[in-house]
Amino acid sequence: MEVQATVRRVRIAPRKARLVVDMVRSLDALDAKKQLQTLPKRSAGVVYKLLNSAIANAEHNNKLKVENLYIVRAFVDEGPTLKRWMPRAFGRATQIRKRTSSITIVLSEKQGAEESSEKEPASKKATTSKLETAGSEKKKQPKSKADAESKPKEKKEEPAKKEKKHTRA
Repeated sequence: MEVQATVRRVRIAPRKARLVVDMVRSLDALDAKKQLQTLPKRSAGVVYKLLNSAIANAEHNNKLKVENLYIVRAFVDEGPTLKRWMPRAFGRATQIRKRTSSITIVLSEKQGAEESSEKEPASKKATTSKLETAGSEKKKQPKSKADAESKPKEKKEEPAKKEKKHTRA
């Protein structure tokens, strides 16, 4: 089931808002929230609030779990443009376009979310045991000093650098 949230007429240029929206598209909802919190862009705050609104819609209206949500679609459309005038030299004036954006985020539940939540503890145990065994393995060291001495370490020879003399003609 898809859940949507939209914010309209935000006073941010669509080109700048698309930079942030492109970064979080197709991420899990919780991962996207973490990423938006650390982004230094101004539009990240607006998109963060919008994502929180979409998550709240999913929880309240459709009784979906936050852990199972991901961003299906996220896009930025151009809103109405405010037109202002700026005085220029020789009595002229030029137009300034203050652009606005309409940002939309669509969330959906992952396929097989109920099945994966039941099987999740077993898969976590398997991955942690693999990590523990990988971390416990040490580099193979020679058993005795005699073995260490018999195998000399290979040294990489660096090619000699030729110095060029620059002369003016």
